[in-house]
Amino acid sequence: SQSIRDKWIAITIKPVTDYTLLWQAIFLATLLLSLSLYWNRRLARANQKISSTLSELNLAQTKLEEQNQILKKISTTDPLTNVFNRLKLDEALENEIQRAARNGSEFGVILLDIDHFKKVNDTYGHQVGDHSLVIFARLLETAIRSVDIVGRWGGEEFLILCPGTDENGCKLLAENLRALIEEKDFPKTGQQTASFGVTSHKLGEKVEVLIERADRALYRAKESGRNRVEVG
Repeated sequence: SQSIRDKWIAITIKPVTDYTLLWQAIFLATLLLSLSLYWNRRLARANQKISSTLSELNLAQTKLEEQNQILKKISTTDPLTNVFNRLKLDEALENEIQRAARNGSEFGVILLDIDHFKKVNDTYGHQVGDHSLVIFARLLETAIRSVDIVGRWGGEEFLILCPGTDENGCKLLAENLRALIEEKDFPKTGQQTASFGVTSHKLGEKVEVLIERADRALYRAKESGRNRVEVG
């Protein structure tokens, strides 16, 4: 009968779960995670490399700035006396003249020459003479104001630029310097002196005219017996 057939020929249908999408999702998630870890590692290494490169660049920039400062000092400083050289003095004089033209400010210059310096070199040698120049430079540096500029004009000549100072102020400073030098006991040579030419800037005049006037005053000081101050 039909019931008997159904009993022996019964087909059991069980539901089958399809894991294809699940495995695909797991694979995709794993792939994305792996890619993310890979790129994170690459980014970390790249950031580390960038950080290292930036540190190297900063170090190189610091060294470059230090080198620039050294080169600037070399280009503006007399190598023997360590005061400003002629180039820097010319620049400072020109700047002061331009400032005077803008606001009418006054300033003066002192030009000094070590007396009988050739005799020092001839008698004691150039090494002693160089040492005397260094001592002169230190004396001048310690006696001037912080705003004043001192430099080696050439040979045994020094120039002092005195901003905001009239002729009388420059003359007073020159007299103080003259006395300070005269009282100094120099190694080997003993007493040494210097002659001074002082002048103040006249509005509108050029550097050459100003220095020429100071130079003439210095010449008069030397012709009048040295170890003295003359105003031009």
